[in-house]
Amino acid sequence: MTTAKNTAILEGVRIIDLTSVVFGPLATQMLGDLGADVIKVEAPEGDLLRQVQPSNNKLMGAAFLGANRNKRSVVLDLKERTGQDQCKPSAKAVGAPY
Repeated sequence: MTTAKNTAILEGVRIIDLTSVVFGPLATQMLGDLGADVIKVEAPEGDLLRQVQPSNNKLMGAAFLGANRNKRSVVLDLKERTGQDQCKPSAKAVGAPY
């Protein structure tokens, strides 16, 4: 009997998720499902998908929770210089041209 090594295809890949609403979060969710380390950057007011019902808790709708599974998250205000400066090191680490 052989033992198969169960490794995720995207293990070791880091993704900075700057998307919101539906299709972007779903795309990065799939990358996370395949083993990528996904870091969701969310604005202080939150992703609009948070408000989609049904939900047991305010601003934690089922669609938001499902689309953002397998992700770590951070709140940054990218409209402000400080938020941009905080995001740049992570963006550089994943190969963004800064």
